[in-house]
Parts: sequence; C-alpha cells; structure tokens
Amino acid sequence: MKNLLYILLLIVPLFFIPSCEEDNADVIQIGGIYQGGIVFYIDSTGEHGLVSAQEDIGKFPWGCFEVDIIGAVDTYVGAGSSNTLSIVENCLQASIAASSCLDYDSTAYNDWYLPSRDESLLMYNNIGLNSQNTLINNFTPGWYWSSSQVNNGYAIAVNFAVEPTGGFTAQLNKYTTYMVRPIRSF
Repeated sequence: MKNLLYILLLIVPLFFIPSCEEDNADVIQIGGIYQGGIVFYIDSTGEHGLVSAQEDIGKFPWGCFEVDIIGAVDTYVGAGSSNTLSIVENCLQASIAASSCLDYDSTAYNDWYLPSRDESLLMYNNIGLNSQNTLINNFTPGWYWSSSQVNNGYAIAVNFAVEPTGGFTAQLNKYTTYMVRPIRSF
C-alpha cells in the first residue's frame, strides 16, 4: 500500500504540471510560426500582428493594366487587407495577385491578403533574405507584388534579393508577373 502511495505521488503531478513546450506555445515572436504563418510584425500590445504564408503561391500579374483601382493606393502597415478587397471588387481580370491571395487557404486559415508596400518591406526586413531569421526565409530572390497601386499602369513591388539590391521598391507594370506571398493579421 505504501509503495502504491509513493507511485501515485510521483505520477499524479505529471498530469497537472504544464510542460515548458505548452508555456512557450503562447509566446509570439518574430520568425516564429503562429496562426498558420511566419510572424513578421507584432504591435506594441504584443497580442496582434502579421504573419506571412510559409510559401510563395506563384507568379501573377498585379492585374487591370490601364485601370485605376480606387481604394488601392495606401502603403501603410494595416492597408493591405483593404487594398486587396478594393482590387478584387474593381478588377474583373482572373488570376491576379490580389484574388490569388484571397483564394489562398492554409492550415485552416482563409483570411489571407496581398500585403501593402510597408507590410512587404517589414516582411523583407524581418524574415526576408537579409533578416536574422535565415532558417525560415524561403523567399525567392526577386520582385514581390504589394497591394499598393501607383496609377492605372503601375503598382509597387518590393525586391526580395540580398543586399545591396534587396529591400528596394519600384513602380512596375501591372501586367507583369511577379512572385506573390500572402499575409494575414492576428
């Protein structure tokens, strides 16, 4: 009986003490995997931010060359979602960067969108080819579309190459195909 009591005293606490892994699961950090993607931005509260899909979804045109998309010109962090919705609502062209992001479905999350210029730059700087997170940055060196339009013929893309050319933005023809990496907010 005494042996059984000792065994129970040793085993029972194992069921009630959380493991270190469980405690670390709630830690959100740049470069970590969280809610279906790779964290590349965390706001000042530490509770909200942005994640990048874990892979590129292909090359697509920005779309609607010679069409001015009203509501898709913002460049700031937080503008990607509204830019993407404006593009899809006002551009009837099939298989474009914005609609491909909205169609993306990964690890039970289906609220992906095309990042704005500033969101793309954060992604490049925090988890891109020149970031400290070299183990998770599986980006293809080259241009990635943002959701930020310049005018009816051009939109902004970010170069994801290694420095000195990486991290630059350019106004490129909307009909040209470039890489697309969806993001989502948490």
